[in-house]
Amino acid sequence: MANAKTVAASSAGTIVKSGAILSGADLPNFAEWDEVQIGFAPYFHPEKGSTVVGFLVGKDARDPKFVRYQMKALVDTMCRRGPANEDAEEGAVGEDVLVKKGDFFSMSVYYSLADQFDCLIWASAKTGQEFPIKVEAVNKTKTKNDRTVWNFKMHTPKEVTKTLAPLRDEWRKLVNGIETPTRPQLET
Repeated sequence: MANAKTVAASSAGTIVKSGAILSGADLPNFAEWDEVQIGFAPYFHPEKGSTVVGFLVGKDARDPKFVRYQMKALVDTMCRRGPANEDAEEGAVGEDVLVKKGDFFSMSVYYSLADQFDCLIWASAKTGQEFPIKVEAVNKTKTKNDRTVWNFKMHTPKEVTKTLAPLRDEWRKLVNGIETPTRPQLET
């Protein structure tokens, strides 16, 4: 028998909660419960013209070799799950998965977005507001160091742009003169 603090479900359809056994009509209708997204969030893998629309919710830097931005989708967004081949010319090898509006996905730290994204995360933490963004993958280009990087366009609603202007100035003052840590080499 489970202890008084245990909550458990059995295949027989009973729940032990705080020492009382619930069954039959006492059980919640699990079919009406919402499924909660768990595990590793699918990742956005840019292709020319692909877009994401969402809120930045954080930056996962627990593994310095695999830093990712975490986003909450404002519209259904095509992403991938599974192993990614960042070097592949035609994209990742993971399988396509549709991230529904309100669910989370991740995105690599792309050189052309990193400062803007870091500023948005800081501004969100400072103000308690979420700032919607739309990011479009434009194309890949080679750098003088023979690295391939993505170029993006980023859009925000006019009222967000107005709100962010003084915050961006404050952000620039905070990071000006401070040595920025080396970015992980996530782009090919």
